[in-house]
Amino acid sequence: MPAKKYLVTLTTEERQALLKLTSSGELSVRKMKRAQILLKADENWKDKDIIAALNTSRSTVERVRKRYVEGGLDKALKARRRKAEHDLAKGHDFFGHHITS
Repeated sequence: MPAKKYLVTLTTEERQALLKLTSSGELSVRKMKRAQILLKADENWKDKDIIAALNTSRSTVERVRKRYVEGGLDKALKARRRKAEHDLAKGHDFFGHHITS
């Protein structure tokens, strides 16, 4: 098996922040799962074990790892804007038509 391309190494402050977040009970399900993935990845869990423990997909684990390494903790925890949300924010409907008011 090839070595991991994106290794998660949390600082003490990041780990404490994630532990506090996950114990608060005020997170969205997606953000909670991302935080748990980061904590387990930092503890050197194998992806297959993270997937089984958190009932998630390999692509989710890999994407969270990549976003943490490339953009830090905030980027890894925050949801990426979906295309439909982006289109609506730019004044387009579901089919890409411009919405006029």
